[in-house]
Amino acid sequence: GRLREISVHTRRGRTVVTGELADESGSLAVEFHGAHDGIEAGRKLRLSGRVRLDSDNHAVLMSDPDYRILQEPADSEPHNG
Repeated sequence: GRLREISVHTRRGRTVVTGELADESGSLAVEFHGAHDGIEAGRKLRLSGRVRLDSDNHAVLMSDPDYRILQEPADSEPHNG
């Protein structure tokens, strides 16, 4: 899916990146703890890991999944001209 809107904040002294990953089948919340190179809004990712229901907002959530970047954000593609 494609990673939509992300936010970066600090929780207990660690960086936490949160966002939403969506594709044609639906969407889920995702969070990464610590430094994660390449996590940017607009990137297409493949995630692998456990899914759970977030007790705070009842969203489907993957926390610290393994991931692979499949595609760069659309606005970072080279421009001719």
